[in-house]
Amino acid sequence: MMSAERIISTNEENVITSNTYEVKEKVFLARVDIYNLLAKNRKEKEKDNFTNLVLFSLLVAFSTIMGIVLFF
Repeated sequence: MMSAERIISTNEENVITSNTYEVKEKVFLARVDIYNLLAKNRKEKEKDNFTNLVLFSLLVAFSTIMGIVLFF
């Protein structure tokens, strides 16, 4: 197989039917762009870092307020 070829696999057994909708799953196997994966990973890490910063700030604020309340 050449690296530029695309493998397209459609399998009619992967059909999910319901009363309201019908989904047909198609699987496309192709080359993966590493730069897209790295960018996605970087965005996810930035989101996690922001979440951790917010939680840490809330913890510090809560601890400070409780310390002031208990001190007086």
